[in-house]
Amino acid sequence: MPSVDGGALEPPERQLLKQIAYWTETMDAAVRQLAPNLICSYAFELSLLFNNFYGACPILKGPADRVELRVWLTWKFRETLGKALDVLGLPAPERM
Repeated sequence: MPSVDGGALEPPERQLLKQIAYWTETMDAAVRQLAPNLICSYAFELSLLFNNFYGACPILKGPADRVELRVWLTWKFRETLGKALDVLGLPAPERM
């Protein structure tokens, strides 16, 4: 992860990062409770937060000191959503 002061994050960046961090916890809970709906809800919320982030925070055209973080967040979103979809047996799109 790129180095950044947590207080310097924009709210959409912070919300997306927090949701990405909950992936392991959500997966563990879904397995313990035999509740795949938890993964569906997680993936839906992750997608909503990414959409909010994408609309509010220019990724490549943003401030130079934010580009690396925003590209990394985009990559982590794609990776995490891909894992969730894979667990659910759904294909992940190659491009959006």
